[in-house]
Parts: sequence; structure tokens; C-alpha cells
Amino acid sequence: MITLQSKIPQFILGILAAAMLCWLSMSYLSGVSLTLILAAFIACSVGLLLFVYYRQSFWKKLTLQHFLLSVMLATSFLGSAFFTVSAGPIVLFPFRIVLVLLTFVMLVKWLRKDLSLKGHFHLPYLYLFLLFWIAYSVLALSWSIELTAAIKEVITLITSILVIFFATFILKKEENYLEFFSIWIVMGLLLIMIGFINHFLQIHLSISRINHAYSYQQGIPTSVFVNENDFASYLAITAFFFLSLMKNGKRLIFQLVGIGGFLGAVFLILITESRANYIGLFLGCVFWFIFLLRKRDKISLLYVGLLIAPVVVYTQFDRVMAAWNLLQVQFTSLITPEANHTSSVDIREHLLNNAKVYIENTFGLGVGPGNVEYYMKNVQVFETFKNYNVHNWWAEIFVQYGVFIFIGYLIYFGFLFLGLYRIWKRQHQLNHLLISEALLCGMIAFVFASISPNSFIALNYNWIFIAFVTAYVNFYYLEIPPGGPT
Repeated sequence: MITLQSKIPQFILGILAAAMLCWLSMSYLSGVSLTLILAAFIACSVGLLLFVYYRQSFWKKLTLQHFLLSVMLATSFLGSAFFTVSAGPIVLFPFRIVLVLLTFVMLVKWLRKDLSLKGHFHLPYLYLFLLFWIAYSVLALSWSIELTAAIKEVITLITSILVIFFATFILKKEENYLEFFSIWIVMGLLLIMIGFINHFLQIHLSISRINHAYSYQQGIPTSVFVNENDFASYLAITAFFFLSLMKNGKRLIFQLVGIGGFLGAVFLILITESRANYIGLFLGCVFWFIFLLRKRDKISLLYVGLLIAPVVVYTQFDRVMAAWNLLQVQFTSLITPEANHTSSVDIREHLLNNAKVYIENTFGLGVGPGNVEYYMKNVQVFETFKNYNVHNWWAEIFVQYGVFIFIGYLIYFGFLFLGLYRIWKRQHQLNHLLISEALLCGMIAFVFASISPNSFIALNYNWIFIAFVTAYVNFYYLEIPPGGPT
């Protein structure tokens, strides 16, 4: 009997796919350069290999909702960089399309009573806060001046929080979280590769602001994002996934990928000149070294560093000095104000001062979702020189959603961090170490990475990361006994 698991249909499908690719190449790619065709072929080949790997490792008993969640997670990192469809004021891209499909599937299963709400929420207060946030944002529409922007942000908030709920519902096994981790690693490698192409070949995707920048800025990497700050914030979090893979990878190839990915992320962050992410990366590494490494590993790492550092400085002296001078200039600008107060630090300070005024004038309720830009443009107290985004995730929550949501989010974030640390201390298996260490250090970096982009709420990786942490803590918080796993 021939089944989907047998090799005959797979062989036939392979021949048909090859024939289809040849036909498409001859029909539509005649005017495209050979380099692009080769790159597309390599990308398709890698994609097929990854599909086979995931099918063998994670998708042996695959449900439709699990498959859609995996595709949604992968496409979330790409955003609108490659494919968009405009439907009036709404812009659709793969992540949003798959999210709509997943929502429909989950709704149908719930209506058919194939999906139960019981048994999924070990920590219900976390999810009640998220629901309260949605309810508050809807209520805040009543006092939002710019209603269109408010509605758009409420929709973004609802869809983003849906990701957290779906991750909690669907990820029910340890291997599901390993799959989540591997998706982050694979997409991280892809985005880093695009970043290197941006820097060395000065080729950028159409979404990048660098396409319209000066020639001396053409080497700034943005990958699949609009600007370099968004990319650097993503890298600051992702770097610790690679660092954890380097330390806890079961195979040498995984450890090598971890080393390469971490060094690549650090290099690209340096090129972006994003100071907030320098700090986030540094403090994440300090936390990793002090709290997550065993004493023996700390000593070994110090010895390795003492041996390698002189060699690197001697052989790459010019590059090391260039990097040091760049860091010195960047951090000096943080503490040396300009006479005309037009530096980015001064502007951000004025943005925060304006936000403080707005929260006072609204009696702590907030200006409403998506309305901070309107206030910055029209009710400006401190000059921001045509910069209207608050450039700070924490201030963005505070000024738009008010005191209650802001304090609730701080408690929510702090509880997740402490829960992760509790899980890390009570387990000894490599799989748990692999994930918990990446998430712990990622949360340290997140605190500072989130103050770099213009607006953090619309960046998918923000919510994907929080969904990963929330679902993981919820799943393991009550699963691991006080004595650790046996």
C-alpha cells in the first residue's frame, strides 16, 4: 500500500516540482540575472531541506493548527519585506494572512467543541491581564482624538495578544518549544545573512530606508526592516539564542552555528550604531556570565578570552581600534549635550518630557492607543524637531494606555523573568537550559532593545518573543517539582 510516508509519491512529487521549477524559469526568468536565479534556487533548496528536517523532527503528528502556528512564527520575522497586499487601509502580508487562517481554524474548533479552554492556563492571571489590556484599549477609543490611528493600534494589539494565546494553546510538549527555538535560530541566520548582504554588497530590500539614504550610509544593514534600529533590537535579543545554542548545543555543528550566529549578530549591531542595543547586549552578556555560567565555565572562558584577545588585537589591530573608536564616539554623545539640543539624545529626552506632560493632563489614563504621535505633532510642549514617535516601548505603553496598564505590564514582565529564573534553577536537562538561558538573557536585552525603534508595538518579533516566554513559563512553571526534574 502506498502512503504519504512511502518514497514513491515523494519521488514523483520531486520530479513534478523540478519540472515546474524548470518551466517557471524558462517562462518568467529569462530576463533575470543568473546570480538571482542561483540565489533563488539555493533558497528553495534550503527551504526544502528545512521542511524535511522539521517533518522528521517536529511534525510527525502534525495538526493543522500546529502547522499554521509554525508557518506564522516563521513568517512573522519577515514582516512585509517581500510580499504585501493592500485592502483599503489594511496592509496584508504573509504573517497576517496566516494569523487570520489560524484564528479561523481555532474558532471553528472551539465552536465544534474540539478545543477546550480548560487545562491550558497554569498562570491565569497573566492572561487575564492581557484580556484587561485589550478591554482597556477598546474603552480608550472613547477619549482618543485620532480615532483611525487608535483603531489600527487596537487591531494590532488584539492580533498580537492572540499570538500569545495561540502559542499557549498549541504548544503542549517540550519538543514544541524546541521547534519554536529552532525557528528563531533559522530565521535569525536568514536575517543575519541579509544583513551581511546589506553591509558588504550594499544591496537592500525595497522596504529599507537606506534605499533613499546618502551614499555613505549604504553599508548600514536593515535586513527585512525599515531602519537599522529595528534590526539592531531584533539582533540584541536573537544574539542570546545563538549564545545559548553555543553553550548548550548537543552537537558540534549546533555549537558552531551558535558561535557564528552570535558573532554575526554582534558585528551587525556594531555596524548599526544603535547605542541602546550596545547596552542591552552588554548587560545580557554580563547576566549570562555572572548568573548562568558555572564557576568552572567562567574560569575556562576567562582563560580562552585571555589567550584569544591578544591574537585578535595583534592581527586585526586597525579593525579593533576602529570598533573601539566607534563605541567611544557613540557613548560620548550620550553624555555630551549639543549646544543646539538637536542630538538624538536631546530629542528623546524632549519626547519623554512631552509624554510626561500628556500623562499628567489625562490624569494617568493615557492619551489613547495610537494617539501619541498626534499629541507630539499638535500639542507639543518641548521641541522634538519633527520627531513624533516616542522611541521608547515603556513610555509608549505609559503615555497611551495609562498608569494601570503600565504597572500591570511591569508586573507581568517581572513575573515572567522571575518565573524563567525559577525554572532555570530547578532543571538540569540541556533542552531546558537551551531555551531558558536564551529567554532570560533575551529579556535583559529586551529592556534596552525596546527603547531603540520608533515604535515597538508594530514589530512582530516583540510579540513573538513575549509569546515564547509567556507560553514557556506557563507550561513549565507548575510542571517542574521543587526538587527539579527527575
